[in-house]
Amino acid sequence: MASTPGSATFVTDDQTKAFMEASMPARDVAQTVAWLAHESSEVTGETVAAVSRLVTRIFLAESKGYFGPPDQDWTVESVRDNWDKVMDEPEFTIPTDMADFGPKIFQRLVTHQ
Repeated sequence: MASTPGSATFVTDDQTKAFMEASMPARDVAQTVAWLAHESSEVTGETVAAVSRLVTRIFLAESKGYFGPPDQDWTVESVRDNWDKVMDEPEFTIPTDMADFGPKIFQRLVTHQ
């Protein structure tokens, strides 16, 4: 698991540091870290951002994307003209690890999907 804590511990600009000390004390982030380290927490393999009292999950996802037809030329223009499909987010998967990702990507290559 990875954590990206945000608190006022390493800020050098005085005005920013004063704001962060008032609204983002390290003790707030510590609560998230303590929960994640607690024996009853089952969180594993995740990346979590903890900024003050805001806790979020950061994850890498793969869009459905665009698969160029094998019977057509594959060109820069093919990629450009279908970029909206590459960036489309409604259908995405979240691979948990390479053992999950690898077989799925190879299946897509074999089936041209």
